[in-house]
Amino acid sequence: MSEKEPIKITSVFSCAHCMSGSNYYSELFDHGTCKNCGAGLSEFYSTVTEIGRRKIERSVMLIYADDISEIVENMKSELQSNGIGTIDIHDIISGSHPQELGANIAHLMENTMYSFVVPSRKIETDKQIKTVLNAALMDKMEGKDKSPILVPILVNSESVNYTPYFIKDIVGAKWNESVKGDHYAISKDQFISQIRAEISKKI
Repeated sequence: MSEKEPIKITSVFSCAHCMSGSNYYSELFDHGTCKNCGAGLSEFYSTVTEIGRRKIERSVMLIYADDISEIVENMKSELQSNGIGTIDIHDIISGSHPQELGANIAHLMENTMYSFVVPSRKIETDKQIKTVLNAALMDKMEGKDKSPILVPILVNSESVNYTPYFIKDIVGAKWNESVKGDHYAISKDQFISQIRAEISKKI
């Protein structure tokens, strides 16, 4: 009898114990435990497949509060239709053990192309999002070699008012043409074209 062929993992995330996989972290894991076999995780990076690593390098992380979930879902669809992968912070929050959440998100923010910060009224009071942004600020201040690249994405006029102070001067994108009064933002189409050009260099 011939040896059993190894399972080919084509998903972004995989359980090393049962070899099940998914492109969505929370679909596979619940608070750091595999939903299929019940195994706990050792290190987050061990759940990322080789294909997943390449996909993550060509993706953007979406950081936002749940009061604009519908807007971000439309944004994800538009990015994906332009060949830009997306990783949703809330997917990682749902699947991670609370004690490992910070390290999991930091790993993804450091290895994706950009971390899109989508400001809204609730982003100022969401404790988990504030913790993520504060950690990113500390990495930036400490001059880490692989600190995340944070980019403000303005989806409406309120976004300008709720943009975290330490990324206000970073050139971002106006996702909606109705956004007024921020000279530190380029158009959505320009930004998408820029990212697509960067992805083409990675292929």
